[in-house]
Amino acid sequence: MAMTDLVMIKTAIEGLKLTSDAFRYLRKVSTESEVIDKINSAVKQVNDAQEAFFNIRETLFTLQEENHALKQSLADVEKWESMLAAYEVVVTEGEGLVFKSKESPLRYACPSCIQIKSIQFLQDKKSPDGSFVCDGCKNSYYINPKKTYRPLNPKTIF
Repeated sequence: MAMTDLVMIKTAIEGLKLTSDAFRYLRKVSTESEVIDKINSAVKQVNDAQEAFFNIRETLFTLQEENHALKQSLADVEKWESMLAAYEVVVTEGEGLVFKSKESPLRYACPSCIQIKSIQFLQDKKSPDGSFVCDGCKNSYYINPKKTYRPLNPKTIF
């Protein structure tokens, strides 16, 4: 609801308070018991209406807070989905299952960290097994194929 709704509720509450005050004044001035009973009944109705407006105002504030929280939550989900859309799941040459960036520069992201909604880039360990490590969770993934070394022929060395 907009600020104008709050102003309208506040104005209505103030109007009811003035009406209540006017009835209280009339009750003091009047001496006839039937008039006093009617005034008392009217004062009670005004007070009940005033209480209803207070409850409506509290409900309005609660709904506005919930609305704000839901909008923020939705924005967070949309931001995450947008970030995740830049990656695709691939099986690498080293047979690791990871997230790979769709655009340059080529980056690999940790699937374990993505499960907790965090994109952590895998760092090349420059090891013969072709593994990369995640700085976030410290898991290793085989990205590059394992390097195999051929024994050197001693005849070609000398």
